[in-house]
Amino acid sequence: MECQDIYRAAEACICLSFYDDAAILYERYLKKCDERDPAAWHGLANALEELKKEAKYAYEKAYELYDESSWSSCLWKGWCAMKLGKYDEAVRLFEKSFQYNGKYPYTLQSLALALIKLGEKDKAKEVLDKFKQLSKEIKYEDRICEGYALLQSIEDCDEIAPIRKKAHVLAKKCHNGVSNSFK
Repeated sequence: MECQDIYRAAEACICLSFYDDAAILYERYLKKCDERDPAAWHGLANALEELKKEAKYAYEKAYELYDESSWSSCLWKGWCAMKLGKYDEAVRLFEKSFQYNGKYPYTLQSLALALIKLGEKDKAKEVLDKFKQLSKEIKYEDRICEGYALLQSIEDCDEIAPIRKKAHVLAKKCHNGVSNSFK
């Protein structure tokens, strides 16, 4: 499998909650393809955390490698900061992310959670109100359907056949008109 396909398969597994498979694929990607990819370290950390395994080192590595050059890098670096207990830093990063792109509701939800961790409940409520309003305007695809679409974008290979088989069972609703990407 090509590096790009390994990464997409790992991302698909996160979307599908196949955390064992995700951890294996992210580790493989980091070892074989790009050990300095912050998103892969972050994905590995998420998978390990869901598996109740030590994830701090992976969050630390992702935090170290993320820059602050885009809304998405600030958002995900902010989440690494949250996972590492750096709530003031998370607030700063989520606010910076929102300055780059004020149209991504999850940034506001993330900011509100960081504010709650800091005990700033009134400010968090204001941010959550903005999040709710923005969420009405922007709709996102179901994570299972997103993961299934990622898997479908990878050329058939024996390595991911078992993952595709498990995903197909979960993704039946994607085929039944629930997701626009399968109509």
